[in-house]
Amino acid sequence: VYALPRTLSDWAPGDAAPDDGVDANANLLEVLVEALQKRCSTESPADAELFLIPVLPRAKHWSDWMRRCDKLAKLGARDWRRALPHLNMETVRRHVFVFPRVAYAPRCAGWWAAPLVVPEFAEVARVSVGGVHAASTRRLDGVTGTPSPRPAHRGTRVARAGYEEFAGAFQRAKTKRLSARQRAHPEALVPRLVSAPYAARHYGGTPGAAARRYLWAYAAMPHGSENAKNLRLALQRACAASNDCADGRRGDAARHQRNATFCVEPPGLTPGRASIVTALLAGCIPVLFAPEQDRLWPLHWGGWRDASRVMLDMRRATAEPSYVGDALRAIPASAVDAMRATIHKRAGAFRYSAEDV
Repeated sequence: VYALPRTLSDWAPGDAAPDDGVDANANLLEVLVEALQKRCSTESPADAELFLIPVLPRAKHWSDWMRRCDKLAKLGARDWRRALPHLNMETVRRHVFVFPRVAYAPRCAGWWAAPLVVPEFAEVARVSVGGVHAASTRRLDGVTGTPSPRPAHRGTRVARAGYEEFAGAFQRAKTKRLSARQRAHPEALVPRLVSAPYAARHYGGTPGAAARRYLWAYAAMPHGSENAKNLRLALQRACAASNDCADGRRGDAARHQRNATFCVEPPGLTPGRASIVTALLAGCIPVLFAPEQDRLWPLHWGGWRDASRVMLDMRRATAEPSYVGDALRAIPASAVDAMRATIHKRAGAFRYSAEDV
């Protein structure tokens, strides 16, 4: 684990962690750095299997990430090489960057995204927490080339609009600093990218087959693009009007996930949500709305996602108050049982902690 200078870092082992749970969810690196340094790090590069580059590990709001990335963009190749003395063509493919969300890539050019200030950075592995796995699609942000996801069962309509279209001007504004070539080929923007689930708190409970009190649970505040806000507000109103829905926006989200059959997970600032992870760990079937959500975390969820989630139409969910509840009630009990059995068998793939490092 590199000990980076303050120009590249904003946290050191022993610093207090932030209290904000949302910000904490946004960054796995803060926990990872301290765990690795305590348990399995070495000061000898000859003995190292991997070289973690902990750039800006402190958990923080996305706007703070933008400001810090703007400052990093001013650094030159000499600054980076001085901070990374063990980076060379022999070791480069064992070096790793970890970053919270791939949506921030355009503002973090130079090290995370192209154009790269150090040529070797093109071969450094990148782990995006909560982002879309680049290798799983021809387009990193789902502009084109995204196949329509298959429904998890008969009786649901599949969302046709991609997240790029859904987010509209909000999503386009995040790529406004890119050149026309980069916008045309976003899959080349972040080389050697894989995605990992959010570091999300899980409060126990076993994903079993016992009957649950609520049909669905909802716990999301309205933010993101106008479309995202409208969808979330519509779901909030639908939940409040239904006796079958548990409203988890008041601090009871984890308990309601354990007591609901379905957990409704709309996209917001990005397609991914930490709540999808905690839903699966609680045995609650995630209900998704964007095709990009069907490409999240393929190393953890890819082989069994279709058998453990429901995909609904985001436009109908926004426009029709009863749509979500009616669609979920129409799912045959046998299909529900099959999805819950899959989650019970496979959700452990998402469970890891500092003890696992």
